[in-house]
Amino acid sequence: MPPFRARAPAQGRAACPAPETSWSTARVLRKLEMMVPPDVVATLTITPLTANALGSLSRLIDIAVAFEHNPTVAMRAADLMMDEIGVILAAAGNYTRPDYQDAMRAILLERAPSIAKDAGKRVQLDSHLMTSGMDALATALSIALGTRDRDQVSRPTEKIDYFETGLLLGKLKKGQTVAPRDDVLVAALNPSTPFNTPDPGRLVADVLKALQTREKDDPPFALILDSTIETAAPGGGTQLDTVLGGLKDAVADGRLEIFLCKSFQKYASFGTGKVAAGDLTLLSKPGARPSGSTRAQAMLHEADLDLARHDEAQLVVHMLKHGHRDELALVADAAENARFVDAFCWPIDPSDPAQGSTYVDGIPLLLRSTPTGKVDALFKNLVQIDQRDSFSFLRTSYVGGIPGPWESPSPQDGWYVRINPGHESKESMVECFYAFGHLTTSTPPGAKGPVPAGADLGNLQLKSVREHLAALNGVADGDDPDLARFRTNVIASYCAFALQNVRPRASVLPLLLAFFARPMDGVTIETRRYLAGELLSLAQAKDLDPKTLGEWSNAARAVPMPGAIAADGTAALSALRRAAAVLPAWQLKPLAEKLRLKLDGDTEEATRLRGSGDGVRLLALVGQALRPDAT
Repeated sequence: MPPFRARAPAQGRAACPAPETSWSTARVLRKLEMMVPPDVVATLTITPLTANALGSLSRLIDIAVAFEHNPTVAMRAADLMMDEIGVILAAAGNYTRPDYQDAMRAILLERAPSIAKDAGKRVQLDSHLMTSGMDALATALSIALGTRDRDQVSRPTEKIDYFETGLLLGKLKKGQTVAPRDDVLVAALNPSTPFNTPDPGRLVADVLKALQTREKDDPPFALILDSTIETAAPGGGTQLDTVLGGLKDAVADGRLEIFLCKSFQKYASFGTGKVAAGDLTLLSKPGARPSGSTRAQAMLHEADLDLARHDEAQLVVHMLKHGHRDELALVADAAENARFVDAFCWPIDPSDPAQGSTYVDGIPLLLRSTPTGKVDALFKNLVQIDQRDSFSFLRTSYVGGIPGPWESPSPQDGWYVRINPGHESKESMVECFYAFGHLTTSTPPGAKGPVPAGADLGNLQLKSVREHLAALNGVADGDDPDLARFRTNVIASYCAFALQNVRPRASVLPLLLAFFARPMDGVTIETRRYLAGELLSLAQAKDLDPKTLGEWSNAARAVPMPGAIAADGTAALSALRRAAAVLPAWQLKPLAEKLRLKLDGDTEEATRLRGSGDGVRLLALVGQALRPDAT
């Protein structure tokens, strides 16, 4: 197979910009700062393209540090950093195929140290670069089934396999367990549809039991294991070490071949999804004739793809070499957000699979459905959640059309949505999911269970939202520490969900006025700006004169939210001022152009409102936004 392209050192070297600061609380970005090390820059020809990439990388790091409080901006900066790193690596071109094999070997032995002393001696390791994780699975199946002249496999972990695996295999015997004539077993370390807890120890036991039935001249038993999601094992170590450590002797004596299949588009690429690649690593007995054929077919498939000729291969090797230790940390961080959403934001009855899947220890994914409305359509209404067909991204996302455990009660429309938590703060998780989850389960804040008259999410009424806000008002801080900590985020969540689902949208105006009429400390900047933009957009429907502001203030006071607000038109004026203040100039300007402020009359009320602190500041903000040079 051709090696990765390597270039001789050229003239015109430049030192890599070394940032002086690190975004210490941004778990995703901490490694990106050091991802263009001196050995890469030493082989880099400085051209306008590479100079621009190095400069952009330095500026993006500064942006990520400066916008630590705004995940949307910071994570976008991380995403763009990977693009610039890819340009620099492609220009340097200093990684070869052995670098890829060395990186994969180092990672595997670090995560499965129990096979370290056998690697290269009793157990041969061969890693091959594939186009994706599914390509790795398909290649492993093709090789395993082809060399054994059969078209059926066993799936002891079928309940936790990737749901796409069933589509790929097609001819499986549902629920079949390992039997003497079934010598190809497909399994997964962890599920992409987490209804069942993975048990790597049980998987080892299943394989060892099957090996007891093997006869002397039988070909090696084949275990095809999807290792895309790796987590720590109960009691320490890793799941991968549990499996490989338990099966290494069977590999060493030639009874077993293991195909490890992994997608690099997931956590291995720091949640950016920038590479279309995967890995197929084969563990087999050195020198064994049956395994020699298996190894040859894997090598031929890799050579046929010839991925090493592509610039993207440089980025793959680079991430594996310099960032693999952060992969498991990213999984754990996203899993913590999944646990939090399951426990606080959207708790469900674990005995009712139709509601979804409860948190499975260490898995960064959740499944949810709704008893009313169409769950897919409801998720599409969410403004701050991305719809992505995969998972592991920096920002929280979702994908619909996920099948479930059909032997159990299914959701009302037959499908689930999978929530793929990202790396935002817990405050952000509350703002995105709390109202959705508690309205879905008809469980107002502070309630111990569902209330009899639940909300119809397919035709959500403002009355249901107000009832939940009233229930929140009735929960004292001492009664629920979590609600006390996230109270303002919960309020923001109900405001956002109402905006996205209650019709007509204008009926939500009192909620937004009530929200901004009070200081809402702790709400994320992304949510405040979303709500502020919607408030100022709705406010364009009327002349903002003393009469309208007075009516709006009365409507805001009737909304059940904590804290008193003014008893006259200044409450609405205060809300509009706070909303305008939170928006950047580029976002405020088009909204300000359509605001019809009518406070220039000679009446006593107009004079009073115009001269109030909020009036003065609102007029100043609008005036500044409307300046020709405002950006």
